Amino acid sequence: MICGDHFPLRLEETVWWQWLCHARLTPEREAIIHWEAGEAPFRWRWGDLISTAEKFAQGLFINGVRPGEVCALIIRHHRNFYPVYMGVCALGALPAVLAYPNTRLHPEKFRAGLEGMSHSSGLDWVLTERELEPVVRPLVTQSGSTIHGLQFPLEWSAEILASGASQLAADRRFPTTCLLQHSSGTTGLQKAVALSHRAVLEHVRRYGKSISINPEDKIVSWLPFYHDMGLIAAFYLALTHGVPLVQLDAFEW
Repeated sequence: MICGDHFPLRLEETVWWQWLCHARLTPEREAIIHWEAGEAPFRWRWGDLISTAEKFAQGLFINGVRPGEVCALIIRHHRNFYPVYMGVCALGALPAVLAYPNTRLHPEKFRAGLEGMSHSSGLDWVLTERELEPVVRPLVTQSGSTIHGLQFPLEWSAEILASGASQLAADRRFPTTCLLQHSSGTTGLQKAVALSHRAVLEHVRRYGKSISINPEDKIVSWLPFYHDMGLIAAFYLALTHGVPLVQLDAFEW
């Protein structure tokens, strides 16, 4: 694999390829600065971020997740959210970020939305936190659900994360689809939209060109990643162009 110039952007490649280029060219450059109130910021550098994402990809693989399957993520503002999400991409699976239960999300809307998506969005797995299991499991294991099970990647040990490397290397492949993004569900059931790698890369290329993005820039965002602007215009725009993303918690903000 050959990376081009300092910030290569090749529409024929995958988003994961773009991220790998940054890690190989600038492993010590800051990729994500994770902020939590009252704590020093946690700084992910490209080399560590990608190597940790690869470990989560291995953990997902040995726990049954396969390339092309859809992984819904219901994980709060957490420093390891990023490598977990990127690990889904590294495996060749499709990430779909769903809203974490919060005071602004009515419990009935959360219940109805998750039940509906488990039947109609083609979700295969839910990646979440153990404390949400009593709420989430009954909603996604009913008759008609497409979901195979729940995964708790924030709990995985170093041994689990390292144990699937050789088998993953042999079985990894990348579909043309990059991710699933859901509509807000304001007027009905949340609908899943499949976005290809090429569509995402073309969008961030045009977006970056329109704002004259350059290596000295930073992107600061408080938007959650289930929001399309938070995911595409902050997370994907920053990481694809290789500029640091400063990510705040929406509710702390």
